[in-house]
Amino acid sequence: MKIVPVNFGTEHRNLLSNLHLLATKGYLAIPKEHEDLIASLTTAQADELNLLKDRTLHNDLFDACRLAAKGFSLE
Repeated sequence: MKIVPVNFGTEHRNLLSNLHLLATKGYLAIPKEHEDLIASLTTAQADELNLLKDRTLHNDLFDACRLAAKGFSLE
């Protein structure tokens, strides 16, 4: 296993953009049992690819989803 550090300070826009692309293209599937993650994804709001954390439920789950999606690219 290789651990790759991710700096949210510089990568947050790329992480959000990639997750959005995967979701809108239909490549993201969340089982209904993960209600908190679904709530997080449906309440997420961003301004110029900056996540508005005060308007997003369960920020930690959203951040984990962004990190998990980092390994996938449609480009």
